[in-house]
Amino acid sequence: MKLRFIFILVTVFLIAGTDGNIFAEELTDLSKLILNDCDAGMPVLKKLFDSGFFAGNKLIEYNPTIDKNNNILKEKDLILISRQKKIGKDEHALFNLNLVDPLKQNIIIEWEIPTGDTFRLNKSLKSMTGFALNANKYTVPDALVSTAELSNDIREISAVYKEEDGAVVGGYNLKVHTGFSQTHRFFRTLGELTFLTGLGVANYWINKDANMEDWRYRYTWDDVWPRIRDGWSYDTNAFRTNTLYHIYAGAIYYQIARANEYGILASTAWAFAGSFIWEYIGEWREQTSANDMVFTTIGGALMGEALRQSSIYVTQCMPNNVYGKIVSFILDPMLVINRAIDRALDGDYRVTIVFVNPAAQALIDKAKKN
Repeated sequence: MKLRFIFILVTVFLIAGTDGNIFAEELTDLSKLILNDCDAGMPVLKKLFDSGFFAGNKLIEYNPTIDKNNNILKEKDLILISRQKKIGKDEHALFNLNLVDPLKQNIIIEWEIPTGDTFRLNKSLKSMTGFALNANKYTVPDALVSTAELSNDIREISAVYKEEDGAVVGGYNLKVHTGFSQTHRFFRTLGELTFLTGLGVANYWINKDANMEDWRYRYTWDDVWPRIRDGWSYDTNAFRTNTLYHIYAGAIYYQIARANEYGILASTAWAFAGSFIWEYIGEWREQTSANDMVFTTIGGALMGEALRQSSIYVTQCMPNNVYGKIVSFILDPMLVINRAIDRALDGDYRVTIVFVNPAAQALIDKAKKN
């Protein structure tokens, strides 16, 4: 009983991974994040602020009448402004993030996202605000190095020089990738695994007459403790059920996790989690089968990885036609499905970081007032 409990705890730690809220963790009393929408007809930041997107720190505020020269702003404050931009018939949100680094250098970070692309818009705001908070504390070059080391989001970095001889850096151009975070992948894995288990439960009840012979418990509170206390046993179901069916189910559980970028060990833990859900929820009325747990977890991981590698080989080596896609899907359906989802949602956006000369900034501010 103790060994099973320890194994379950290890499983939970292996498969669970969350990002946390950068606005709660990073923003300190040294800085405010002040939000403003220049276009009243497209209040992108106000909608996000009202929805709780920036929740987690009282130093984030929305100020509809912001003035970069007024007295409420401190040197460490960050100002995030949105503007409307039309490209043909499409509307884009142009973001302008202003800050001052520890070297007293004024910096503007700019990027744009289609307003209908909610996933990329939210990801870009979290990513760029987190980056700006680092630049606010450590300078832009240090923040770039730190961000590039800690994540794969920044795909390209190129310096822009003020002079032709390349002596003075005037800013940077970035290519930033938006992909699923580990939190998203955790819940997507859990959702896909639950959905697959649900299909198995539906099939179980369709064929309940064949399964009733193994029933020992009822759906009552009185049977909960006996169900747990009895532990695992060896069942004597048909060979193909105990081996082939359970191994293939475990392989799909394993492939779901691998298709969500989990490693071999964590994916094996997910296969165990899928088997655990099936044995303790799907087959609640039966005593837990020890051989099913082993075959589903270990056999599923071995078969799942073999099929995954075969699917990748087919994708890389066979002609990219309908036959190759069908073979790849048969070998690893979750890899094909999740890659299609990722291609639809993942993408890149361009970011410009400009070091603004204080004298030039004063002229810009004066022009804006007039």
